[in-house]
Amino acid sequence: MSAALLLPAIPVALIALVLLSQSRTWATDRATDQASRSAALISSTVVAPALSDDDFTGGTPTPARISELDDALLPLIGDQIVRLRVWNADGTVVYSDLGDSIGERFAISHDLEEALAGDIHSGVSSLTKDENRAERDFGKLLEVYVPFGGEDQPIGAVEFYMGYEPIEAAIRADFRQVGLLVLIMIGLIYLALVKFAVSAVRDRRRADAKAIEASQDPLTGIANRRAFDEALTLGFADGEDPLVAVLILDIDDFKDINDTAGHATGDAVLRSLAERLTRLVREDTVVARLGGDEFGVVLNGASSHQVDGIAQRLIEGLNEPLDVPGSDVALRVSIGSAANSGNAAGPEALVDMADAALYVAKRSGKNRHVAFTRGMREPSPAVVHDSV
Repeated sequence: MSAALLLPAIPVALIALVLLSQSRTWATDRATDQASRSAALISSTVVAPALSDDDFTGGTPTPARISELDDALLPLIGDQIVRLRVWNADGTVVYSDLGDSIGERFAISHDLEEALAGDIHSGVSSLTKDENRAERDFGKLLEVYVPFGGEDQPIGAVEFYMGYEPIEAAIRADFRQVGLLVLIMIGLIYLALVKFAVSAVRDRRRADAKAIEASQDPLTGIANRRAFDEALTLGFADGEDPLVAVLILDIDDFKDINDTAGHATGDAVLRSLAERLTRLVREDTVVARLGGDEFGVVLNGASSHQVDGIAQRLIEGLNEPLDVPGSDVALRVSIGSAANSGNAAGPEALVDMADAALYVAKRSGKNRHVAFTRGMREPSPAVVHDSV
């Protein structure tokens, strides 16, 4: 279940990082846009009425004119606007709250060029330009250029340097609100994904459990008759004349064990026998409980000689006492085998042949292996291998 909680967390965390980053960008853009609109409003309502076209075309303003402009515009300087500069179209400062720069001409920057083309431009100032030498003590500033005058072409621009601390406070406030909404949304998405993942894991486990239940013997834990039949059918599907054999194994006199020791002991014997039987064959060999005390083994790629050797090894191994609760039980087993050598019509026929051989093994004294021969269904001799 921990994987169901962890796996959704990875993509959700990545989405959260992306959204929070975008939220920060959005908050920054929003605060910058608000500051730019505020500067444009101040330009149109306060700065523009104080200026005339002559201020942009008449050369350096007189001290009297500068005094008039100071009276109108210096009250703007404060925490929000820390510097104000008015430019004409050739890059000359025609007014500034810093009087020493009035009349100076500078190379037209890209920001000023955009404003002279009619666009409002804003951005955090690097304060590296020549005209910024007096602003470098202010720290981080937002620089806003607002076009001024002209019906078709601006005749100048108003430049505002705005303190960035209030803007940054607005960014933080917006980011907190948006970030909280993002985290709530991400949390809901995560919970939905976890619910889906947990449901998927449970469904998978149920499906796996049903698949195991459908192919596993509940008493012994090994394959059941259905899995045995599927393995045998798969073996026959391997080529035109596949080399496949079947062993059918039965505990001799198992009824006596149940009658004398009880069914609980009988069940313990079956479990112990199944465990030992799986240890006596290769790991990829299918061993199944077919019902009662009867077991089946599917051997792929085994010759008749190899089948006989395997059967003898199983009898010897299973004759060793089984350790079951309360006592050791010595078993005797009979085995009938049949190998496909072109005489079997299919899986069911091969099992019938092995059953017929098992019947002969029981009739011939038990605790032995009998391999099926062609005339076995008739009263003719069988190939019998004693293990006594």
